[in-house]
Amino acid sequence: LATISEALHSRDSEVSHYAASALMDAISDFRSTAQNMLHAMQKHQDDMEVKMICFCYLRDALRKRFLPGLEYKSYIYTLNDVLKEMVDFDQDLVVPQCYEDMADFLLELKDYTNAYLWCEQLKMQYPFTLSYYKSAMKLAYAEGNTSLFSLIKQLEGSDINIDSITLDLIRTLKHS
Repeated sequence: LATISEALHSRDSEVSHYAASALMDAISDFRSTAQNMLHAMQKHQDDMEVKMICFCYLRDALRKRFLPGLEYKSYIYTLNDVLKEMVDFDQDLVVPQCYEDMADFLLELKDYTNAYLWCEQLKMQYPFTLSYYKSAMKLAYAEGNTSLFSLIKQLEGSDINIDSITLDLIRTLKHS
């Protein structure tokens, strides 16, 4: 997709045309696969593996950001619904990264209410994880909430291993 995106901006109109065609094919393939997975999820409601495969497929595709704006937003909410089904089915099988990813997508849409709900789920289910702190800090920052600094202090005072990306995030948040 990165190559297609680069080709779309080519000065050569023929290259741009072929890139646009390839992108449309990729979008069409995504839509078809997503709908098939969502249908399979409804058909096999007692199968957590199907739900997780659907979640991962949608999440990974959304990370590539190749869908048009409204459709991208719509699929974020579809992903949100899939995660809700996973939690309702068996929250103990949902890993922290799923909640963190969902909160990140919702923050991107400035849907702080739903992002907050997933941060709270993380806090309830996985309170002392890096995923919880990262999601809560991003939400607090986005909302201009002063709890940001207490979250940073809590994380820095904990036994949680902080990766370099999170350290950079903390530095950025502290100095903004």
